[in-house]
Amino acid sequence: MSQEDGSSQCSFREELSWQSTASVECMAVHASDTATHIALACNGSELGIWDLQKQQRSYHAKGHKPNRIGLVDKPWNTAAAFLPGSDGQKVVVGTAYHKLRLYDVKSRRPALDIEFGEAKVTALAAQTNGLQVWAANGMGKIECLDLRMNKLQGSLKGPGGAVKSLALHPELPIIASVGLDRFLRIHSVDSKALLCKLYLKQHLTAVAWGSVQHQAAAGEEDAADTVELVASGGLKLHMLSDNAIEDAGVKRARPPSSKTTGSQKKGRSQRKKPKLPVQN
Repeated sequence: MSQEDGSSQCSFREELSWQSTASVECMAVHASDTATHIALACNGSELGIWDLQKQQRSYHAKGHKPNRIGLVDKPWNTAAAFLPGSDGQKVVVGTAYHKLRLYDVKSRRPALDIEFGEAKVTALAAQTNGLQVWAANGMGKIECLDLRMNKLQGSLKGPGGAVKSLALHPELPIIASVGLDRFLRIHSVDSKALLCKLYLKQHLTAVAWGSVQHQAAAGEEDAADTVELVASGGLKLHMLSDNAIEDAGVKRARPPSSKTTGSQKKGRSQRKKPKLPVQN
């Protein structure tokens, strides 16, 4: 990125390219000091891991074993994520047949195969401890896959349509999600509560956390209070809307209702009205 005359200009240069064997649905990247690998989730081909330095495929998975009548699902992987701490050796894959699979490069068969919801898996996000993986599908369902117990638990409430992307904060226990309902939502990983939601007026397909540094000028304390939305690389919320507070489960004290009950109406109707003087 270069800045000229106060304007920022981004330039990109192609360094590596090759032709995939199938239609690529999703890609995951794992970079280390020794090598950089990418995992390709494709429609029509099983999981493949490519070494960028050698520019060749280092791993190609096999599908799940045939069922009792000998049928095997056509390969259709829609999401992928490397497990942190595995040095690029373990990959979690979501399929269009609402399944989550865990692959280890030591074996070509999936080490774990579990069903998730009733729609195709659209997004995956692995926590930094490498023990939990958040998964989302095309019906707005977001759940956490615990690899220690090999089961799903801890769903997030809120999305009203297909979730297209998930992003875990690198330091804080929060997760962001976007989808076709045009809302950006931020949930707590620990309590599963909705912390904030923002309507962005268009269909959203991806979300990511970025580091923002804010430096207020000396003596501008008021400006610093109004613009300090990000602190220590994390989101700092100053205000929540009424809808976000209600969605998070915080109950507000409501003013007493002005409506009258049936007994009160009946009592009023039984009261005798004063007679008005009649003019002859």
